[in-house]
Amino acid sequence: MNGEHAEAIAPLDLDRRGGLPCATARLRAERISRGYSAVMTGSSIFWARFILATLVVWRVTHLLASEDGPWDVIARMRNTLGNSVFGRLMDCFGCLSIWVSIPFAFVVSRRIKDDLLIWLALSGSAFLLERATAQPLIIEKSVEAPKGDSDHVLR
Repeated sequence: MNGEHAEAIAPLDLDRRGGLPCATARLRAERISRGYSAVMTGSSIFWARFILATLVVWRVTHLLASEDGPWDVIARMRNTLGNSVFGRLMDCFGCLSIWVSIPFAFVVSRRIKDDLLIWLALSGSAFLLERATAQPLIIEKSVEAPKGDSDHVLR
């Protein structure tokens, strides 16, 4: 690690509130120490990471929201959570994708400024993928035999 990166890491290692290590500060320091370019979003590496992360976010969210899981583990967890906040969260694909996409935003993003945008973009793209692959809802008219006279006015 060269000298300019060491100077950038030192002030970021501690949280200002209590001197405890801050996860965001550690992540920033790690990115700086690895020498990531500030202009990564235009590269094919970024887009490959983004597409893969979108697929992973969709898969994990779909598993948690719509499937029973292996040996019905997810179904039992959903039953245990019931009607609590977390139970209702597992019933909503869009809500759940927001939370599932958080760790993947840090994997895709190379600049701290982009973390929020990539987080929401991953969630949104997983949600669009869910909408595109969902079973279509078919609404059919009910065909019933007319009862009585059909020439009267409804009141």
